[in-house]
Amino acid sequence: MRFIRTILTILFLLMVFTNVCFAKANEIEFTSAEREFIQKHPVIRLGVDPLFVPYEFFDSDGQYKGIAADYIKLISERTGIKMEVKQDLTWGQAYEKAVEKELDVLPCVSKTKEREQFFLFSKPYYSFQRVIVVRDSNNTVKKLEDLFNKKVAVKKDSSHNSYLKAFSSIEFSLYPTEEAALKAVADGYETYFVGNLATTSYLTQLSQHVI
Repeated sequence: MRFIRTILTILFLLMVFTNVCFAKANEIEFTSAEREFIQKHPVIRLGVDPLFVPYEFFDSDGQYKGIAADYIKLISERTGIKMEVKQDLTWGQAYEKAVEKELDVLPCVSKTKEREQFFLFSKPYYSFQRVIVVRDSNNTVKKLEDLFNKKVAVKKDSSHNSYLKAFSSIEFSLYPTEEAALKAVADGYETYFVGNLATTSYLTQLSQHVI
Protein backbone atom coordinates (compact mmCIF):
# COMPACT_ATOMS: atom_id res chain seq x y z
CA MET A 1 0.00 0.00 0.00
CA ARG A 2 2.93 2.33 -0.57
CA PHE A 3 0.90 4.08 -3.28
CA ILE A 4 -1.03 6.34 -0.89
CA ARG A 5 1.74 8.91 -0.67
CA THR A 6 -0.53 11.94 -0.95
CA ILE A 7 -2.19 12.92 2.30
CA LEU A 8 -5.92 12.34 2.05
CA THR A 9 -8.49 14.37 3.92
CA ILE A 10 -11.21 12.32 5.59
CA LEU A 11 -14.37 14.40 5.77
CA PHE A 12 -16.26 12.38 8.34
CA LEU A 13 -18.10 15.40 9.74
CA LEU A 14 -19.66 16.06 6.36
CA MET A 15 -21.56 12.81 6.36
CA VAL A 16 -23.08 12.56 9.79
CA PHE A 17 -25.38 9.67 9.05
CA THR A 18 -24.40 6.44 10.74
CA ASN A 19 -24.44 2.99 9.23
CA VAL A 20 -24.68 -0.34 11.00
CA CYS A 21 -23.66 -3.96 10.63
CA PHE A 22 -26.25 -6.71 10.93
CA ALA A 23 -26.13 -10.45 11.42
CA LYS A 24 -28.59 -13.29 11.89
CA ALA A 25 -28.30 -14.61 15.42
CA ASN A 26 -30.54 -16.30 17.99
CA GLU A 27 -31.40 -15.20 21.51
CA ILE A 28 -29.71 -16.99 24.38
CA GLU A 29 -33.01 -18.12 25.90
CA PHE A 30 -34.20 -20.23 22.99
CA THR A 31 -37.83 -20.80 22.15
CA SER A 32 -38.98 -24.22 20.98
CA ALA A 33 -38.94 -22.95 17.39
CA GLU A 34 -35.38 -21.70 17.80
CA ARG A 35 -34.25 -25.00 19.29
CA GLU A 36 -35.84 -26.75 16.32
CA PHE A 37 -34.03 -24.42 13.93
CA ILE A 38 -30.69 -25.12 15.57
CA GLN A 39 -31.32 -28.86 15.36
CA LYS A 40 -32.20 -28.63 11.65
CA HIS A 41 -29.33 -26.29 10.77
CA PRO A 42 -26.17 -27.60 12.41
CA VAL A 43 -24.02 -25.81 9.82
CA ILE A 44 -24.42 -22.22 8.62
CA ARG A 45 -22.52 -21.06 5.52
CA LEU A 46 -21.05 -17.58 5.93
CA GLY A 47 -20.10 -15.12 3.20
CA VAL A 48 -17.54 -12.59 4.37
CA ASP A 49 -15.53 -9.67 3.09
CA PRO A 50 -11.89 -10.84 3.22
CA LEU A 51 -10.55 -7.25 3.37
CA PHE A 52 -13.02 -5.34 5.55
CA VAL A 53 -10.53 -4.40 8.27
CA PRO A 54 -11.16 -4.11 11.22
CA TYR A 55 -14.66 -5.59 11.01
CA GLU A 56 -13.92 -8.84 9.19
CA PHE A 57 -10.94 -10.11 7.24
CA PHE A 58 -8.64 -13.06 6.70
CA ASP A 59 -5.36 -12.50 8.51
CA SER A 60 -1.93 -13.54 7.27
CA ASP A 61 -2.42 -16.90 9.00
CA GLY A 62 -5.54 -17.51 6.92
CA GLN A 63 -7.89 -17.20 9.91
CA TYR A 64 -11.15 -15.27 9.84
CA LYS A 65 -10.75 -12.37 12.26
CA GLY A 66 -12.24 -9.02 13.23
CA ILE A 67 -15.17 -7.62 15.18
CA ALA A 68 -17.76 -9.65 13.26
CA ALA A 69 -15.64 -12.79 13.62
CA ASP A 70 -15.66 -12.36 17.41
CA TYR A 71 -19.47 -12.20 17.41
CA ILE A 72 -19.68 -15.24 15.13
CA LYS A 73 -17.41 -17.22 17.44
CA LEU A 74 -19.58 -16.31 20.43
CA ILE A 75 -22.80 -17.25 18.64
CA SER A 76 -21.30 -20.57 17.57
CA GLU A 77 -20.18 -21.36 21.12
CA ARG A 78 -23.59 -20.56 22.61
CA THR A 79 -25.75 -22.25 20.01
CA GLY A 80 -23.60 -25.18 18.99
CA ILE A 81 -24.04 -24.25 15.33
CA LYS A 82 -20.94 -24.69 13.20
CA MET A 83 -20.22 -21.44 11.38
CA GLU A 84 -18.56 -22.40 8.11
CA VAL A 85 -16.69 -19.45 6.60
CA LYS A 86 -16.34 -19.70 2.84
CA GLN A 87 -12.84 -18.70 1.80
CA ASP A 88 -11.29 -17.77 -1.54
CA LEU A 89 -14.17 -15.42 -2.38
CA THR A 90 -14.07 -11.70 -2.97
CA TRP A 91 -16.75 -9.62 -1.26
CA GLY A 92 -18.56 -9.26 -4.59
CA GLN A 93 -18.58 -13.03 -5.09
CA ALA A 94 -19.75 -13.66 -1.52
CA TYR A 95 -22.51 -11.10 -1.91
CA GLU A 96 -23.76 -12.61 -5.17
CA LYS A 97 -23.72 -16.12 -3.71
CA ALA A 98 -25.80 -14.86 -0.79
CA VAL A 99 -28.28 -13.26 -3.19
CA GLU A 100 -28.51 -16.59 -5.04
CA LYS A 101 -28.95 -18.37 -1.66
CA GLU A 102 -25.78 -20.37 -2.11
CA LEU A 103 -24.66 -18.91 1.23
CA ASP A 104 -26.81 -18.54 4.34
CA VAL A 105 -25.55 -15.48 6.19
CA LEU A 106 -23.55 -12.31 5.63
CA PRO A 107 -22.40 -11.55 9.20
CA CYS A 108 -21.23 -8.00 8.52
CA VAL A 109 -23.52 -6.34 5.99
CA SER A 110 -25.15 -2.93 6.22
CA LYS A 111 -28.86 -2.47 5.74
CA THR A 112 -30.05 -0.51 2.71
CA LYS A 113 -33.38 -0.39 0.91
CA GLU A 114 -31.86 -2.14 -2.08
CA ARG A 115 -30.53 -4.99 0.05
CA GLU A 116 -33.85 -5.52 1.80
CA GLN A 117 -35.07 -7.01 -1.48
CA PHE A 118 -32.75 -9.96 -0.91
CA PHE A 119 -32.03 -10.30 2.80
CA LEU A 120 -33.64 -10.36 6.23
CA PHE A 121 -31.76 -8.27 8.80
CA SER A 122 -31.36 -8.71 12.52
CA LYS A 123 -31.12 -5.85 14.96
CA PRO A 124 -27.81 -4.00 14.55
CA TYR A 125 -24.91 -5.08 16.73
CA TYR A 126 -22.36 -2.44 15.69
CA SER A 127 -22.47 1.04 14.15
CA PHE A 128 -19.97 2.95 12.02
CA GLN A 129 -19.69 6.18 10.08
CA ARG A 130 -19.63 6.68 6.34
CA VAL A 131 -17.08 9.26 5.11
CA ILE A 132 -16.02 11.27 2.09
CA VAL A 133 -12.31 11.20 1.25
CA VAL A 134 -10.55 13.74 -0.99
CA ARG A 135 -6.96 14.88 -1.51
CA ASP A 136 -5.83 17.44 1.05
CA SER A 137 -5.68 20.14 -1.63
CA ASN A 138 -9.42 19.81 -2.30
CA ASN A 139 -11.61 22.16 -0.25
CA THR A 140 -14.73 22.03 -2.40
CA VAL A 141 -16.66 19.46 -0.37
CA LYS A 142 -18.70 20.81 2.53
CA LYS A 143 -21.70 18.46 2.53
CA LEU A 144 -23.10 15.37 0.82
CA GLU A 145 -24.93 17.52 -1.74
CA ASP A 146 -21.56 18.67 -3.06
CA LEU A 147 -21.21 15.22 -4.59
CA PHE A 148 -24.30 15.69 -6.75
CA ASN A 149 -23.49 15.63 -10.46
CA LYS A 150 -20.05 14.30 -9.60
CA LYS A 151 -18.30 10.96 -10.12
CA VAL A 152 -17.56 9.14 -6.86
CA ALA A 153 -15.21 6.19 -6.33
CA VAL A 154 -16.77 3.41 -4.24
CA LYS A 155 -16.20 -0.26 -3.59
CA LYS A 156 -18.44 -2.40 -5.79
CA ASP A 157 -21.32 -4.10 -3.92
CA SER A 158 -20.55 -2.10 -0.77
CA SER A 159 -23.25 -0.45 1.32
CA HIS A 160 -21.86 2.89 0.14
CA ASN A 161 -22.50 1.88 -3.45
CA SER A 162 -26.03 0.81 -2.51
CA TYR A 163 -26.73 3.88 -0.38
CA LEU A 164 -25.63 6.41 -2.98
CA LYS A 165 -27.90 4.89 -5.62
CA ALA A 166 -30.68 6.89 -3.95
CA PHE A 167 -29.06 10.01 -5.41
CA SER A 168 -29.55 9.69 -9.15
CA SER A 169 -27.21 12.55 -10.05
CA ILE A 170 -24.16 10.83 -8.51
CA GLU A 171 -22.10 8.80 -10.97
CA PHE A 172 -20.03 5.83 -9.76
CA SER A 173 -16.54 4.60 -10.42
CA LEU A 174 -16.64 1.04 -9.07
CA TYR A 175 -13.55 -0.61 -7.60
CA PRO A 176 -13.01 -4.16 -6.30
CA THR A 177 -11.56 -2.94 -2.97
CA GLU A 178 -11.41 0.19 -0.80
CA GLU A 179 -7.65 0.08 -1.25
CA ALA A 180 -7.94 0.37 -5.02
CA ALA A 181 -10.44 3.23 -4.77
CA LEU A 182 -8.25 5.14 -2.30
CA LYS A 183 -5.24 4.64 -4.57
CA ALA A 184 -7.18 6.20 -7.42
CA VAL A 185 -7.93 9.29 -5.33
CA ALA A 186 -4.37 9.52 -4.03
CA ASP A 187 -2.99 9.26 -7.57
CA GLY A 188 -5.41 11.87 -8.90
CA TYR A 189 -7.45 9.56 -11.13
CA GLU A 190 -10.51 10.09 -8.95
CA THR A 191 -11.60 13.13 -6.94
CA TYR A 192 -13.96 11.66 -4.34
CA PHE A 193 -14.18 8.40 -2.44
CA VAL A 194 -17.00 7.32 -0.13
CA GLY A 195 -16.30 4.57 2.34
CA ASN A 196 -16.14 3.44 5.93
CA LEU A 197 -14.31 5.63 8.47
CA ALA A 198 -12.46 2.87 10.33
CA THR A 199 -11.38 0.98 7.21
CA THR A 200 -10.33 4.16 5.43
CA SER A 201 -8.33 5.38 8.44
CA TYR A 202 -6.61 2.00 8.77
CA LEU A 203 -5.58 1.87 5.11
CA THR A 204 -4.30 5.44 4.95
CA GLN A 205 -2.38 5.18 8.23
CA LEU A 206 -0.89 1.81 7.30
CA SER A 207 0.33 3.16 3.96
CA GLN A 208 2.26 5.94 5.71
CA HIS A 209 4.36 3.29 7.48
CA VAL A 210 5.24 1.38 4.31
CA ILE A 211 8.62 2.33 2.93
